[in-house]
Amino acid sequence: MKRILITGAANGIGKATALKARDLGYAVVGLDKLAVDNTQPEYKGIEWLQADLANSADIDRVIAELSRQPLFAMVHNAADIVGSTWEEFDFEQWQKAVAVNLTAPLRLSHGLRQTMVSGGSIITVSSQGGRHATYANIPYALTKWAQINLTQSLAANFGPQKVRANAVVPGWVNTESAKPFIPAVAAEMTPLGRNAEPEEVADAILYLMSDQASFVNGTQLVVDGGYDAVDYSIQQLTKNE
Repeated sequence: MKRILITGAANGIGKATALKARDLGYAVVGLDKLAVDNTQPEYKGIEWLQADLANSADIDRVIAELSRQPLFAMVHNAADIVGSTWEEFDFEQWQKAVAVNLTAPLRLSHGLRQTMVSGGSIITVSSQGGRHATYANIPYALTKWAQINLTQSLAANFGPQKVRANAVVPGWVNTESAKPFIPAVAAEMTPLGRNAEPEEVADAILYLMSDQASFVNGTQLVVDGGYDAVDYSIQQLTKNE
């Protein structure tokens, strides 16, 4: 049974990926800073680790625990998304975002590099929020963009081990953590006319993990319903004609 790690697995995209991966027969290790009641029927068959990825000692502990058995895949999904305005920029929040969104994926990938098996896969969950300038959440946007380069660097360095690294780049997704930040016009700005569900992003992650993506490496799979393909201002002009 192929063993995989999913960070931020208690909610949203991470949870959807963990449940789908388990149902596909993967041995899932879910990691989250929140305590998970693994006696709940929906979590049956999932191993849980509780760790704060902003805490260096917690990362050391996770690496030590996971190094005991071969690992087929890592899904770097955990994220710090709390906003910070330009005028009241919170540099402590900046440090936390860097720690969770960048340092943790890098440290886990590096620390578990000898544990990864040939044919394995590393998937980082980035965001369309990292592809554009932002007014109110620079820590999140900047670290999400940096994850793209991290993914490419992982692809280069893990290549000799025959381990692939790719990023999934979602647009607006209906998760509990994202809902407070989703603009009212987000669905209207998307050609498909709605936001994504976590399960749809999970499907993209599992595709990249699968044999069907055996030669997909060092790239990004955008899952945004066409959001980034259109100019919303042009759309509005067309509607007004």
